Amino acid sequence: MTSNMSEFTRVIKRQRISGNMDTPEGGLDAMLQATVCQGEVGWRGEAKRLLLLMTDQPSHLALDSRLAGIVTPHDGLCHLENNVYRKSSTMDHPSLGLLAEKLLENHIYSLFAVEQLQYQWYEELVRLLPGSNLLFQAPNLIDLVVDAYK
Repeated sequence: MTSNMSEFTRVIKRQRISGNMDTPEGGLDAMLQATVCQGEVGWRGEAKRLLLLMTDQPSHLALDSRLAGIVTPHDGLCHLENNVYRKSSTMDHPSLGLLAEKLLENHIYSLFAVEQLQYQWYEELVRLLPGSNLLFQAPNLIDLVVDAYK
C-alpha cells in the first residue's frame, strides 16, 4: 500500500487480467489471497484494513470445482507467486466459512460493490461474512466507501 499515486497507478497498470469460460468469477478466491498474503499485499500492521470487491457477477464458492475434477478443499494459505494465484487448477474455491475465519483473524472489513442484478446474491453472502457491507456500484462509490470506512 502506498500514498504515492504515481506508484499506485504504475502497479495497477502492471496487473494481468485473466478470464474464464463461465459466468461466476473468482472474487472470493482473490479476497482470501488478499487476506492471507500479508507480505505480498503489503498490509501494514497498524493499518485499518478495508477490502473492496467490485463486480457485476456472482463468485464461485466451495464445491464449484467438482465439475473440473478438483476436489481438494482450499487450505486457507497464501498461494501467490509473482502476483499470480497458482492453485486455481488444483484447489477448490474457498468456503464462506473459511473466508469469514480469515477475514476475522486478519482484522479485515470487506465491502462488496455490485451491480443491481447481483445485489440479492451478495445480500445473502454478506450475512455470512462478519464485518461485511454491501453497496451498489454508483457514481458516488468513493463517498460510499469513505462512509463505510468511517
